[in-house]
Amino acid sequence: MAVAGPAHVLGRGLIGQRRSIFELMAVSGLRRICTFNEQKLCQEPVVVRNSVLLVLVMLMSACATNPEIQAQKDEEIVATRAQERWDLLVDGRVESAYDYLSAGYRLVTPYSHYMKTVKGVGLWKSAEVQKVNCKEDVCQADIKIHMEIRHPMMRSPARTESVVIEQWLRDKDGVWGFLPTVK
Repeated sequence: MAVAGPAHVLGRGLIGQRRSIFELMAVSGLRRICTFNEQKLCQEPVVVRNSVLLVLVMLMSACATNPEIQAQKDEEIVATRAQERWDLLVDGRVESAYDYLSAGYRLVTPYSHYMKTVKGVGLWKSAEVQKVNCKEDVCQADIKIHMEIRHPMMRSPARTESVVIEQWLRDKDGVWGFLPTVK
């Protein structure tokens, strides 16, 4: 019994005749339908598609390992988290802001102690992240705090602003947390 080519090794088809792998794929409902003579033409788009995918994967992995791009992503994450934390503090939601502290600090400092260290709730009117610089697992965030101080002896409240420099650390799970300075 003669075999037409290497693709005809799958065995007998539905009515006892030999069928190519491509014909059996067609019978079974698979997507690629080619005859033996078209085999080379049908595989070329697959090679091109696979090559394009390989190039895309290589480019994406190069971007993910580039330290400058990673630092930029880290700076954006820390800027967002710092702004969220200060928005909570301005609103007086100290308990929610506690969740933004570094994991190590929260491990050794219970909320009841932390709450006593937070000074300025009610004085802070707004806060905005000015800049963030990151190196590996440590970031420094500069935050401009706008305050309003009221006193019965003053006709109108005194408005002032100050820049606070915060240190943020990435924990082992990749989460950024604020590390308060201990004085």
